[in-house]
Amino acid sequence: MSQQTTKSWAFVIFQVILLILIVFGPNFWNVRSSNYITSILALLLSLIGILIVFRATLDIKKVMSVFPVPKSPGGASYKGLYSYVRHPMYSGVLLFCLGVIVLDLSLFKLFLLAILFILFYFKSNYEETLLVEVNPDYSKYKNKTPRFIPRFRR
Repeated sequence: MSQQTTKSWAFVIFQVILLILIVFGPNFWNVRSSNYITSILALLLSLIGILIVFRATLDIKKVMSVFPVPKSPGGASYKGLYSYVRHPMYSGVLLFCLGVIVLDLSLFKLFLLAILFILFYFKSNYEETLLVEVNPDYSKYKNKTPRFIPRFRR
């Protein structure tokens, strides 16, 4: 197994473990029980996160992979949500998880979300390094487009 493949598998396995713990894991260190307002907010955040992931998947379906290695030369999309952020799927997953955390009000899960954010940061750095190698235009896109959080002023 190549180093690139090993690193890709490590990112994906760690990501899956964190997602399972956030969604289905124990609620240690709960701040308080959720109420009607936090439940609605949690539902909205999670739903928006799911919709972002779904839309981003449609925008990049031809070159999509859970692994951070580009599937083909030019394996990047600059359309749809990708015109606002470089990694909308990661943004959507983070927003979904934030909704779960708002519902559970668990400091433990908030800590796991912070780790997931850091993982996505390093995974996206690795992915972008590989994308620049196969697609030199990606550097220009990277310099003008934010990573996870859109800037709505253009």
